Amino acid sequence: MATVADVAAVLRCSKSYVQAECKAGKIACRKIAGRFLIRPAAVLAYFEEQAVPCQSETEAPGSTGEQTGKSGKSDGSSEVENARNRRALKIAAKLKRRSPTSSSAENPPAQVIHLGAR
Repeated sequence: MATVADVAAVLRCSKSYVQAECKAGKIACRKIAGRFLIRPAAVLAYFEEQAVPCQSETEAPGSTGEQTGKSGKSDGSSEVENARNRRALKIAAKLKRRSPTSSSAENPPAQVIHLGAR
């Protein structure tokens, strides 16, 4: 689980922006003890939903002289998709790293102190 600060650092935005997206239901999260906790998969899903489609083909400008043929076309969709996938994997790797405030299975469970009559 990641905190709002963790997600803001990964997405390179403010904590208040991440909190607003959580409150609006755009980032799936849980609110525990007054803090939003976010799963890495939810950040990836949010990231993918925010993708802006590129034009699959862009016209290359012709020369300023005589037109001797067609202007070239560039299909940049695969490069954009590869860059998007690399960025998503980088975000997932950062979120998988254990933060000092997170719990893990390596830590033993806390001791239970019974209060009340014996």
